[in-house]
Amino acid sequence: RRDKFVDEFVANSTKDNISVITKLHIDDINFYDIYTREFLAVHSKIVVNVHQYEDSALESHRINNMLSLGKCVISERSRSDPLLDAEYEQMGAILFVDRLEDVYEVVKRLLADEEERQTLEALAIEKYWSIQNDT
Repeated sequence: RRDKFVDEFVANSTKDNISVITKLHIDDINFYDIYTREFLAVHSKIVVNVHQYEDSALESHRINNMLSLGKCVISERSRSDPLLDAEYEQMGAILFVDRLEDVYEVVKRLLADEEERQTLEALAIEKYWSIQNDT
């Protein structure tokens, strides 16, 4: 599911001259992989969260990491925990899409609208620190 999405996304991005880094999810993380992933994330304008399975929960631990880096995050909704989705959406830190087919157009829009992207980045850091203060 995720791989199919990535393949289609990369094919579209090539036409529009958008650079795409894929596979930031790492199953067997070692010391160097963590730093590689962080480096790539820090230098990305937008991070897209796509669930491996349709009924996956929102991977808040990975998303929180991206929020801590001030990243603009686009995610599909989780089917198993709409309350968690709502918590993130209410803060405005993550831009949710209802259909994976919509992700590419949202990415193009955010790349063209630096002001909106920077607003989402600022909200990302704000959301991250509010989560930290709640624990």
